Amino acid sequence: MKIIRLRTEGLTNPLGIDRNPPRLSWQLQTSRRGARQRAYHLQASSTRERLLHDQPDLWDTGWQASDDPTGIPYGGPQLQSRQRVYWRVRVQDERGQISAWSEPAWFEMGLLHPTDWQAQWIAPSVAREPAVGVCRDPVHRPPATLCPCFRYEFDLPAPVRSARAYATGLGYYELYLNGCRVGDAVLEPSFTRFERRVEYATYDITHLLRAGRNAVGALVGQGWWQGPPCLLVQMEIELIDGRQLVVATNTDWRWHPSPILENSLYGGEVYDARLDQRGWAAPNLRMKRGEWKRARLVRMPRAMQLSARMHEPIRVVETWLPVQVLQPKAGVRVYDFGQNFSGWCRLRVQGERGTRIILRHAELLYPDGTVNQENLRSAKATDVYILRGGRAEQYEPRFTYHGFRYVQVEVEPPEGQAHAAEPVILALEGRVVHTDFARRGAFACSNPLLNQIQQNAVWGYRTNFHSIPTDCPQRDERQGWLGDAHMTTAAGLFNFEAEQAYRKFLRDIADEQGRDGSIPDTVPFVFGSRPGDPMWSLAYPMILWTLYEHTGDSALLREHYAGVRRYLRSLVREAPSGILSRCYYGDWVAVEEGTPKPLVATAAYALTARLVAQIAHVLGDRREETYAQRVFERVARAFHQEFFNPSRRQYDEGTQASNVLALAIGLTPPEHRATVLQGLVDSLRERYGGHLATGFIGTRFLLDTLVQHGQGELAYTVATQRTYPSWGFMIENGATTIWELWRLATGPGMNSHNHPAFGFISSWFYETLAGLRPLQGWRRFMVQPHILGDLIWAEARVQTPLGRVYCRWERHPSRLNLILTVPPCAHATLYLPTMEFQRPTIVERDMVIWQEGRLCRSRPTIRGGEHDAHWVRFEIDSGTYEFQVLGQGA
Repeated sequence: MKIIRLRTEGLTNPLGIDRNPPRLSWQLQTSRRGARQRAYHLQASSTRERLLHDQPDLWDTGWQASDDPTGIPYGGPQLQSRQRVYWRVRVQDERGQISAWSEPAWFEMGLLHPTDWQAQWIAPSVAREPAVGVCRDPVHRPPATLCPCFRYEFDLPAPVRSARAYATGLGYYELYLNGCRVGDAVLEPSFTRFERRVEYATYDITHLLRAGRNAVGALVGQGWWQGPPCLLVQMEIELIDGRQLVVATNTDWRWHPSPILENSLYGGEVYDARLDQRGWAAPNLRMKRGEWKRARLVRMPRAMQLSARMHEPIRVVETWLPVQVLQPKAGVRVYDFGQNFSGWCRLRVQGERGTRIILRHAELLYPDGTVNQENLRSAKATDVYILRGGRAEQYEPRFTYHGFRYVQVEVEPPEGQAHAAEPVILALEGRVVHTDFARRGAFACSNPLLNQIQQNAVWGYRTNFHSIPTDCPQRDERQGWLGDAHMTTAAGLFNFEAEQAYRKFLRDIADEQGRDGSIPDTVPFVFGSRPGDPMWSLAYPMILWTLYEHTGDSALLREHYAGVRRYLRSLVREAPSGILSRCYYGDWVAVEEGTPKPLVATAAYALTARLVAQIAHVLGDRREETYAQRVFERVARAFHQEFFNPSRRQYDEGTQASNVLALAIGLTPPEHRATVLQGLVDSLRERYGGHLATGFIGTRFLLDTLVQHGQGELAYTVATQRTYPSWGFMIENGATTIWELWRLATGPGMNSHNHPAFGFISSWFYETLAGLRPLQGWRRFMVQPHILGDLIWAEARVQTPLGRVYCRWERHPSRLNLILTVPPCAHATLYLPTMEFQRPTIVERDMVIWQEGRLCRSRPTIRGGEHDAHWVRFEIDSGTYEFQVLGQGA
């Protein structure tokens, strides 16, 4: 047995964290079945050497009885700012055998107290506007025309032993030392409610400093910030002779306008390379008198708190070459990258000084082959590079990003030179930019259409995460709409290691919660309403619960418990009778109109109460659980009384959304479920010919509800349609991500072609077709694959907190093969399909284990064998299993 993947707060060797105490976790690696941890022994030390010599000077747990290798709080002496801790662990397995020690891991604390900060916020002396916070009207504000460079030179009297930079900016910033970029994160800092919280990053800058003269520099752009461009940097340097130095932002720093003439998230960037000052961030820069002016200090909002960034940053994650280059008319080239994504372009060009290269980004083309930017609304999504001239030069934006597949390149000659030589475009590359979480899972099956839908959903999700889950990356929006966010959380957690990003987003929601408990539509709050639409504000308990299912982190539930309870009570005060009439969006972008908005809002109210009851149950708060359950029951009774149409025996006018919400959330009394379900089935089959007619909300619950009520084949029919409205219709019309609308729309207005909401279907692939469903952070999980439609095989793998989970099934005329991997310390409940086989026999590898309706031979790690309709239920311990279900077709 080997101990691997040591993590601190879900991160590998994190630098500059501020959770105190942090939580530690690890995984067991073994091929042996039934492996589990019985106890662990953890050691922590101030140096790696002490740890390797078995001299832990900070913490030695001794043997602790525990079968859980996740979420172990650090238990040594109180951690201090800047402190680094090395740790390792070994475990005892269920047989009493002891593993070798793991390789050491480490974590380092950031600045834990406000008094640790000597740095002061600085801004250009000419920027006199007050520091406000998040810009509330980003659509109508002009691009920032002041994008300053800051710099400061200092001497180090000896070589450096160790050095850290604690840095942030408002808006986006880039940090440089001695002419070199510090770190590889982009679009920093993360989007938060800046008035209350700004995240800082910690960098190891030891290798960038040297004895003698040094220089630090920074560029600051606009981003989501409303106020002057501001910078905060504190470098703490330990010299080899033991001396400690601090270099921090203050009025001794100088500033100068940068070559970035304009920068705007929606508009793009204008960069004039003729204004480059080479070596501006390097030492010994020759400055003309008065050219670089002193920075001024900025007074920030009193409630602003500095917090460590403890999630993956935004990075350039891939670089793409165009799949084709078109020339629709003279002087215009259109580069097609073959994939809709978020980011920007990197340009290499050579030409005459003053030539303007214009890059227009779009998702769509006009029939004549030029880019169609109509659906971007007021977002220009245009970058302009003005050549320095001479040798080949390279440019990529810093403080904007775009959602696009196509880039139209236009050239304007230098001013007054109408007949200048055409510049040479040496290269144009697409730079994919989003929060850099690792890939966690993968799904595939025998149906190529479903595989393409999965790919589109993954691309739509990843390119809509830029420190927050956004609705779209291309037009004048890009907001944290909570409806989109909670619908795609499960899909995100199946496909990506997004746990830390969602922990950050939950904190953002908590920061935006009103004193009355209300939650707005968007977080950080920019667009929409406050209080928000109830089906959007539902995101707070819904994301919290989904994250718990995938991580098992009950501490996270406790952290946000008061917040979700306050939110539920805000709804109870507003609608004590149970009917909530406040609703703005209904079943957003539904094909079938007519679902009453109060019906949708009341369903959200009921689901909020049910989620709070579930959270209270996990935390052992029986009083709150009882309260929330009674609220749910009261709302359910009111919902049925208000919206059930006895003449139709459906809800309201029988729209698909009305019926599916009632069934999905458990609002339909048992005596009416059959008729309500039949109405939903008839609508899908007869009225809409096997197609859905739901929007964001109804669709999210539709497929699961059908499967849970025995209509899996109909759900599969809906999921695999190729005509309007369907996911397949998008693909038939060239989609490489998921659209906002079911219909094809290319004109002005609201028709994003990269919108994650309908991409929730990816989680349905994992949970239903592959059958994987987490219960407690994958310590317990269900495996119940549904063999539907024309599928011959399906498989999914997920890198869970405990290790790799894998399931693959393949059907043949007279047998079903299923491979299952359960990681150490985990336990699976397997519902093995017997399909339509008469008197099936179940074999595990070479042993018949189930025959004639009962378990006939046991293995130590396989128990159960109960037969229920078309399933045989087994309890499975860790290991890899190969099952066969044998029988004759019915």
